[in-house]
Amino acid sequence: MYVYVAKNLANGLLITDTDFVLYHGTQMSPNWALIVYIYTGFFLIFGIEEQILPTINFFLYSYLFFFFVYILEMTNLKRNQIYLISLFVVVIITRFQKQ
Repeated sequence: MYVYVAKNLANGLLITDTDFVLYHGTQMSPNWALIVYIYTGFFLIFGIEEQILPTINFFLYSYLFFFFVYILEMTNLKRNQIYLISLFVVVIITRFQKQ
């Protein structure tokens, strides 16, 4: 859904002019909007092509991985446990996104 909305935004359409509004309305959560605007920015810079999607996904998932590492470093966990938990959370997020 992120890619669909981002392609429409890159093509100059408003969210209200797409089928997205029929299912989800016009309101987006800030995190959802951030991801959509990152995709839109990449599409505006490099063009709307499917070849750029793996690069965008790598950027987003590495950002999430290091974000979770940063948050978990505030706990009393060991360094290896922090990396394993962060990797596990990112894998779970990517697994549910593809369904």
